[in-house]
Amino acid sequence: MDNEAMISTAQHSAAQLHSIKFSVKVCCLVLLLSGIYTSEICASEPKDAVPDVSQQSSSQTVSAETQQATPQTTSEPERLWKNSTWVLTPAQSLPDKPLISHDPLAWLYVNDSNSKAWYQRLQLDVISYTAVDDYTTDEISATPTEKPRHNQGYGRLDFNAHWNVYQSGSTAGSIHILVRSGESLGLPQSYNINTAIGSGISPMCLQNKTVSVNVLYWEQDFLNKKLQFHIGHIHPNQYVNLSYLGDDETFEFMASPYDGNASNPYVGSYSTGAAVLYQATPHIYVHAVATDTEESAYDGPRTLQDGNMAESYEVGWFSGEYGHNLRSYRLTGWHEDTKTNGAGYGGSLEFDHELASGWAPFGKLAIGTREGNATKQAETIGLANTHPFGRRDDMFGIAGMWDRNSAISASHRQEQSFETFYRARITHSMELGPDIQMVGHPENNPKVDHTVMVGARMRIIF
Repeated sequence: MDNEAMISTAQHSAAQLHSIKFSVKVCCLVLLLSGIYTSEICASEPKDAVPDVSQQSSSQTVSAETQQATPQTTSEPERLWKNSTWVLTPAQSLPDKPLISHDPLAWLYVNDSNSKAWYQRLQLDVISYTAVDDYTTDEISATPTEKPRHNQGYGRLDFNAHWNVYQSGSTAGSIHILVRSGESLGLPQSYNINTAIGSGISPMCLQNKTVSVNVLYWEQDFLNKKLQFHIGHIHPNQYVNLSYLGDDETFEFMASPYDGNASNPYVGSYSTGAAVLYQATPHIYVHAVATDTEESAYDGPRTLQDGNMAESYEVGWFSGEYGHNLRSYRLTGWHEDTKTNGAGYGGSLEFDHELASGWAPFGKLAIGTREGNATKQAETIGLANTHPFGRRDDMFGIAGMWDRNSAISASHRQEQSFETFYRARITHSMELGPDIQMVGHPENNPKVDHTVMVGARMRIIF
């Protein structure tokens, strides 16, 4: 290895170490400051003024993480269908039926009755670390200069919190934040297994380039949360095209077709914009969201200054709760103005239908125009079990997807995806399970017809 290569490698390793240290320092600082703040408040108030987390109404924001807990029973008008991936009550985030009752990592998280007031007031929702190692049957490289390899290890830290700023009668205001830090494990940070495979649908959604503030927005509530406005840096997929059975790559499907909508790719971004959520009836909701079309978590607005936006609208009907006959049917429409790919339109029909046994078929049919994005049509069908073997903390899923490229795509290949996984709750703070994917005819790599990704995923909840 020549001197330039050695210097480059050393600089990259130093950058990785600096990124890890920075993310750890940020999390520790936030925990320390919030602990001081909340302990002072709790010490200054009588004990009977401390709310009981176990008695909270589920009219509070419901998250996908809440799926892993036993739902609380609430009256129909109090239920809100708000697809928020990051807001939950910590008492719900740690289910009570792990395979191993003694948790060796218990000292890392706070889950006793004395801490409920601490969590309740700060709403430091959850911190989790997810690690994945994927092995592909084909030896591939992301760039011509990289050495071909079979596997990639990856880890991501997610820090989720929200602060209830005020509440007055039927109105309230709060701030929400999601901070992520991702690192390739033992590989250059630039390596991306999705790029290496040549997939246009991202079979591995866990990757995050560096430390980033993905979400930071103000939520304004009216009519006891039946009408909500979110303004700031938001995630459009939080409001539209979201299935509770394929919501989060850290504990459900890892491929993007099941986590979003391939025909509406801008819904998966983290962009500056606003969303309106309205609970019309106990079973019907309406969501609308408008964001910068091409912004990401790593840069600023790119199209808003020109008046170009990505807009999505969704009307849905639902009943039940996750794990208890959850049924949801959603109709979504969208329009996007891009800088280089023109303007596009599209629509999708989606459903989740959970049976009493826990088996839950789900599917999506999405069709877009020939302009605006690379995928014109995408179909997804799958089957999940929300409590396999009677274990409500575990989950099984299997699904397949097919897409059709639009006129702006450089490839005429029709990509297919297949994924199956099992998630087992090992201890209160740890999940572990296998994930297997097959990618057929990746649209950006004509040298590969089919490749199989065999992976293992571990998630630690702090």
